[in-house]
Amino acid sequence: MNIGKHLLKTSMAIVALISMGNAASSIITEPPIDKDTMDNDNLIDSGITKVDKYIFKGDTVCFYNPCYKQKKKIEKKLGLETAEMIEITNGSCLNFAAKGSAGNVIRVFSRLKAPNSNGISHSGFVVNLDPRDIYHTVLDVMPGGKSHTELSLSTKAGRAILREIEESHKAVISATKYPPVKASFAIESYGSAHEILNGIAPHVRISDLRQRLLKYKGNIFVRPLYNEVSQEVTLDFMKEYLGRPYESISTMSELLGSVTDSNNNERVENVFCSELVSLFYKKGGVFEDDIVSNNVIPAILSSGADEEDLLKGKAENDIPLKLTFEMFDPIERTKDGDPSSSNSCFYKMILNTLLCCCSQDDGQ
Repeated sequence: MNIGKHLLKTSMAIVALISMGNAASSIITEPPIDKDTMDNDNLIDSGITKVDKYIFKGDTVCFYNPCYKQKKKIEKKLGLETAEMIEITNGSCLNFAAKGSAGNVIRVFSRLKAPNSNGISHSGFVVNLDPRDIYHTVLDVMPGGKSHTELSLSTKAGRAILREIEESHKAVISATKYPPVKASFAIESYGSAHEILNGIAPHVRISDLRQRLLKYKGNIFVRPLYNEVSQEVTLDFMKEYLGRPYESISTMSELLGSVTDSNNNERVENVFCSELVSLFYKKGGVFEDDIVSNNVIPAILSSGADEEDLLKGKAENDIPLKLTFEMFDPIERTKDGDPSSSNSCFYKMILNTLLCCCSQDDGQ
């Protein structure tokens, strides 16, 4: 029995620090395409602004959804709605479903706390800001910047973010004069084996949302907030948390405790993915102060959590942005289709995670 408990704890610790990856392919969407040319007559709402590829309305970004091509199939197979253009409000929740045994193990443990019909294994949130504001904020929290602390971005991690912003938003960053624009970025806490080998520990980072969609190998959903978080709160939060370390082996009990609601006090020196989202929502007034952020797991930020959904009434249901595989319940479904062998399937997934986790390529 002690060996079994040790195996479960060890697997959870490893899963939390690795990238995730692989399952059956059924619904596949193409990478998002920037619609650089669009007839202004199609911008029905007079409040929408279009500058080159940037289409936004105030602090809300109008995002063309690559999943719209599969609208009927998604609604029939997954029961989820989508639209050609999504209005992504500032602070909208991002939910990820990782492919492979690592993602499956997380889904198994999530089911101890809440339903998880969309298979969520990781969470983050969207910020809609001018790329120049993102760029300067990153510089500000890197070594030498006025907001840098020992918990902020390292030089290596900061340079990696700056390179991506320069590549994705070259026209805005390099121009001497360019009108104000809004673009969507993803803020998440995670790491990858590749980064660790290159001296970058798992941490809170920011990435261009379109680039994240292109690179991520699993499913991605967005939940636009009904009442967006203010730009001021967003920038202050970024300055405080960008670069903050992910949970370490020494703080892994906090991550394990999130499944059983056994964390009584918040520790913010290290933050895992859904804990980061919860902290942001508390700062932005989306969540009440009595929520213990390190008891929040990704599954309960998804509309697939049913009554356990913390964003019910505060955000739209999960909207698919990228689907590379059809989700299934790893507890109920086994290789031979026999539910009675689910315990065997569960322990096989634990073992596969222990054996294969180091071979994953991508982040969360």
